[in-house]
Amino acid sequence: MARLRTWLDSVVALRASAYGIDLRAVSFVDSTGSNMLVRFCRRALTHEAALAYSATVRYERSGNGHDDRSPNGGATAGQRPKC
Repeated sequence: MARLRTWLDSVVALRASAYGIDLRAVSFVDSTGSNMLVRFCRRALTHEAALAYSATVRYERSGNGHDDRSPNGGATAGQRPKC
């Protein structure tokens, strides 16, 4: 994970106008991976960069009985995602 964190930091340091993350080959993201993606998202949006991702999402019912069916942080077309 440390190598991935370092790599993501170096990518954001490029200050590109847009970033894309392809997670389609990923079958599971734990809390550490999720936190790294949120950190990357926040840093990219701080630089006002566009951010897109693609993923095959499988939803599981959480312990409180609710499904989280908003993989883009509740953003709709034209809105920035919430990180």
